[in-house]
Amino acid sequence: RKTYQVDPHGINMAASWAGTPVPFTAKNRVKISVRDKVLVLLQSEGDTQLACFSPWVSLKGLVELVARNAPQKIVVRKHPYNPPSHEMASFVQSFPGASWDDSPSLSAALDRYDLIATLNSSSAVEAMLRGKAVLCFGEALYRVRGAVACMTEDPALLRETLTNLDAIPIWVEAQKAVAHAMLARQWTVDTIPTKLEGLLRSIPKY
Repeated sequence: RKTYQVDPHGINMAASWAGTPVPFTAKNRVKISVRDKVLVLLQSEGDTQLACFSPWVSLKGLVELVARNAPQKIVVRKHPYNPPSHEMASFVQSFPGASWDDSPSLSAALDRYDLIATLNSSSAVEAMLRGKAVLCFGEALYRVRGAVACMTEDPALLRETLTNLDAIPIWVEAQKAVAHAMLARQWTVDTIPTKLEGLLRSIPKY
């Protein structure tokens, strides 16, 4: 079901609950069966996620970092509502071995890949619930050590993480705890009238 995030402080990493600790007990490391490919999730180039919470001004930065340094081949998935520009399409194809994901849906793509690279796409939450290894390169509500591999612009960190997959620091318990904490703060259409009224009453009047 489609959900919404409503918060007077802001959305994404500007939300009032950003940085709230999520407790978990690490027991089971995420299992990675498909080890020869990394699925790179594209986002909207005009999104605040890129403008405010990214180390790059363009998603080309993410694509290039992963394409040049991952031991695996990269498969790029376009944003469902923002097709890549001709320039981005050519940029992706300029890397040997790079290809485009042709899965009909994100769910279908996640059936095919276990390693997911993203800036800070909300699609990562579904990947976490599916037990996929998410590499997060930007600021995100789900960027919690143990739930995702917290990446930076450092190519050495990326190479080390993707070379030592048996030691990847991602735990199933952390994934579920963080994903459910996020989903608990999302509103479905049928809950908006009740929740919005409560939210408006809680805002101080000056």
